[in-house]
Amino acid sequence: FVKDFLGKKPFTSKEAYSSYKQEIVRIQHQGLSQLNSQIASAKSRAGSLTDDVATIKSNLSKETDEEVKKVQKAELKLKDKQLFDCRTLLEELLSKKTKVSKSPITFEEFTAIMEALPDKLDKVQSTTELNAHISKIFLNFTVDTKNVVSYTLNKPFDGLISKDFSNCEPNRDATQGFIAPQGLFRLFLTF
Repeated sequence: FVKDFLGKKPFTSKEAYSSYKQEIVRIQHQGLSQLNSQIASAKSRAGSLTDDVATIKSNLSKETDEEVKKVQKAELKLKDKQLFDCRTLLEELLSKKTKVSKSPITFEEFTAIMEALPDKLDKVQSTTELNAHISKIFLNFTVDTKNVVSYTLNKPFDGLISKDFSNCEPNRDATQGFIAPQGLFRLFLTF
């Protein structure tokens, strides 16, 4: 059933690509908003830590009491580590923002990925591995004695299916996790 279903190329229409692109743009905007907020917070924290380090260094240079200097040096070491960690996080967030800002895959790339599904499934040897791949696309099947009577697709496939190929209602969920645009289908289709 799965090979026949995927052989009909239900996900390769312009309509499916348009749906994919709309969803990716929505996810991008949501993700960019979250990342921008995290970046602003990390920049603010880094600025505050930089000020703290400068203040401690200034106080340390004026201090004469060895016990106080010892405490200030420990505090300086802690603040330097926190500043390093904060800057590392900021670099990671900026890198993620660059990746998220990329355009969605082209129609040709989208079609190539979707058309390759049946061939990829043919190459899988293990039943366990085959089940793992199929479960990325299908949520469940209802079967009678020999045939699949109905099925439900997993996200994001449920929103991509052409009504010609499915009698299942697509059920979009706004709480879907954030996934970078280039990785949306590759996440589901890593064989």
